[in-house]
Amino acid sequence: MQRASINYIVDLLTLLVLLGIAGTGLIMKFALPPGSGGAGLALWSLGRHDWGSIHFWLSAGMGMLLLVHLYLHWSWVCVLTNRLMHPFGKAAPPAKGTQRRAGVVALLLLVGGLTGFTLAARALVKHDAAAAGRHERQEQADRPGGANRGRAP
Repeated sequence: MQRASINYIVDLLTLLVLLGIAGTGLIMKFALPPGSGGAGLALWSLGRHDWGSIHFWLSAGMGMLLLVHLYLHWSWVCVLTNRLMHPFGKAAPPAKGTQRRAGVVALLLLVGGLTGFTLAARALVKHDAAAAGRHERQEQADRPGGANRGRAP
């Protein structure tokens, strides 16, 4: 298969997965907002958490497709990164080793940034008992026979 055809297929799959991520995000935001599970809402027999799982796995698939895309364009990434690291025309000569190092540095910065963000978010998560109590009371009120029965949504 020609390289252009492979690029097209990878880019088309990336577009379709991106549309799936956007669609599941919109479903979770507008059709099945937070707290809708307690009200028993579902779309096509899937609740909010089910859609969240689909959203996550589509995102993981997007990450894999982006890695394939990066692999297919690796030489371009290396050359451009090398140029950007030397903006005033003092770029290293087009030696493959120098350009490859520049691409690896860019990739490491990207992976390091994502890893740092994930670790920081995990470390900063805290239990908010007051918010948990409010959420539990709201879920109970939204159940059939709860405090909000008969009220307009």
